[in-house]
Amino acid sequence: SRTALWTESASPLPRPPPGEYSNFDALQTIHDHPALFEVSTPIKIDVFESLLVDHPNQPFVCSVCTGLREGFWPFADTHPLEWPRTHDNSDRPPKTDAEREFFYAQIEREVKVGCYSKLFGPDLLPGMYNMPIHAVPKPGTDKHRLVTDHSTRKYALNSMVSHEDIAGVTLNNVQDLANGLRDFRHQSPRAILNHWKDDVSEAYRHMPMHPLWQVKQIVSFQGKRYIDRQNAFGGRASQRIYHMFMSLVIWIAIFKILIHFLYIYVHDSFSFKDKHNLELYARVTA
Repeated sequence: SRTALWTESASPLPRPPPGEYSNFDALQTIHDHPALFEVSTPIKIDVFESLLVDHPNQPFVCSVCTGLREGFWPFADTHPLEWPRTHDNSDRPPKTDAEREFFYAQIEREVKVGCYSKLFGPDLLPGMYNMPIHAVPKPGTDKHRLVTDHSTRKYALNSMVSHEDIAGVTLNNVQDLANGLRDFRHQSPRAILNHWKDDVSEAYRHMPMHPLWQVKQIVSFQGKRYIDRQNAFGGRASQRIYHMFMSLVIWIAIFKILIHFLYIYVHDSFSFKDKHNLELYARVTA
């Protein structure tokens, strides 16, 4: 897997730059309201880390484990001395009753699982940024996905993240799969193969964000405000943050557990297996 090998030379993930600690409004808000800002993940970090003790790129491994424990920083320059310390960009009402009902249900779910804080408000606290939310239909279904729009209007969160800083992610593709199939066929020309694909549910949402970024991920709906504590769909660095973690999972699977011909495309893992050596597992839920 090119993705697994990429981890052996990847650069470490960044931590909040020194300038973030001059944003005294945000620091005071985090200090005064600790219950709003939590860093949590269902990932068993100690187990994950123990499986990577002999990974050849320890600075990269340590940066991912630090992100899981303390929250990730999304490669952002927030311009703390130039841009507003507090900014409300939340004005985008639901387009339909169906969207409104979806927002109610999804926000309630996000609060229940701890991805959103409990509600506060009605006003933003010092140092906070609020971006609008919208519902994106899931193809082929009548369901929606909640997306925070980090790109709209002036002072958008995505404008704080440079394209150059998040470039260079190495993803497996169909060509990698074809090359693996060809190599396997040379070894086992008569094998009957099953192809499989596995999708990680709510993948990005398992990655916690640093409190100094959480303070900029405020979500508002019907006059109520919440802090989005996790890696958000719609963030420019969201894919890269998740990929950093998942690429190490693939490295563990290939080099420690010896699952060969394993590939990954963001949160989709895929491969093939001799039909007679394939073992199916029950659905796993977080």
